[in-house]
Amino acid sequence: MYDFAIVGAGAYGCATAYHLAKAGSSVVVIDAGKIASGASGGFGKRGIRTNMRDPRELDLVRQAHAKWPTLSDELDADTGFERIGGVCLVEDVPSGLSAGVASAKRRAVVQSDFGIPTEYWDQTVLRDKLPGVAESIDGALYSPFDGVASQEATTVGYARAAQRHGAVFVEDVEVEALVTEASGAISGVLTTSGDRIDASRGVLLTNNVGAARLVQTVTGYELPLWPVLPQVLLVKSEHSPSIPYLTNHQSKVISLKVLKDSTIMLSGGWVGTWDNDERSGGRPVPSRIEGNLDLLRKTFPSLGELTLLSADTSRLESSSLDQVPFVDCIPGARNAYVATGWSGHGWAILPIVAQRLAAWLLTGRKPVEFEQFAIARLAGSAEAARMLA
Repeated sequence: MYDFAIVGAGAYGCATAYHLAKAGSSVVVIDAGKIASGASGGFGKRGIRTNMRDPRELDLVRQAHAKWPTLSDELDADTGFERIGGVCLVEDVPSGLSAGVASAKRRAVVQSDFGIPTEYWDQTVLRDKLPGVAESIDGALYSPFDGVASQEATTVGYARAAQRHGAVFVEDVEVEALVTEASGAISGVLTTSGDRIDASRGVLLTNNVGAARLVQTVTGYELPLWPVLPQVLLVKSEHSPSIPYLTNHQSKVISLKVLKDSTIMLSGGWVGTWDNDERSGGRPVPSRIEGNLDLLRKTFPSLGELTLLSADTSRLESSSLDQVPFVDCIPGARNAYVATGWSGHGWAILPIVAQRLAAWLLTGRKPVEFEQFAIARLAGSAEAARMLA
């Protein structure tokens, strides 16, 4: 019998387990694969980004910015964190009502008002900071507190720190169902091998899209999220990249960071395709690889010829309908919680959200910041409301 059971040994499962175990609770973390074997693993580093984020998350970003620099010391593990600053490129072309220079300038004000220093760079400043950028780029947002960190090293660091505080990790075991008592309380989980793991104080689902299936078995409601296979490319350029910032674009599907060996890690929203079904994994799509590379050529023509080193679409992620996560108790069930649907950008807010999530489980007091991540925000129909009552 444990106090808490967490399903999913990704970043959020491991980080929340660490905070619970550090507080003296007994915790078990169960994963169908290995620690960091899903979206929280893989090569390179992931961006800790402010620019173009949903405003509902900005206060959490501000708080997380204060925690990232000291996280390695706290976990006694190298997270690979670097505060390199983040740049969001802007083109003043007709590409939607939320794009363009005017929009970017207002976003800089809003982000700064949330306590996240942000500047708008005009063309003169931008070309001084990024001389190789295309002439078509009209300006940029600059957030100096943004940076990068290794998702795999950080996730494993949280797991090892949790283990030092007594947390137990069960790998290569799939959870099939939640144990529901007549009172409506969730008292544990059942695995596909028929084993029961009991948890007296709560069960937390952080297992990405797998959480949706388990929520549905309890509520009858299907969370509006779906699985995606984000495309990540490693690219060498003919000319050494002089791009010192975490860089994305306001209205185009491109995001990049330069690794220590001058390799460019390129992503931004392109995805792979499924082989047969969601359980069989997926593969890169040549036309999407070329689309991503073509955007890089047009954005930074100074790079010269590009050479693709690798293309990876193996790390399953979940995307929600409004691109904002679900962090909530499971409606109709006691002692059951879910944190999923991160839509590829839950990474930056990990240190603060996991800490607040653990505090909620321990005290029963829901953080006010989580109200905007409630499941019911997207349950508009009467039938959905009935299921979630």
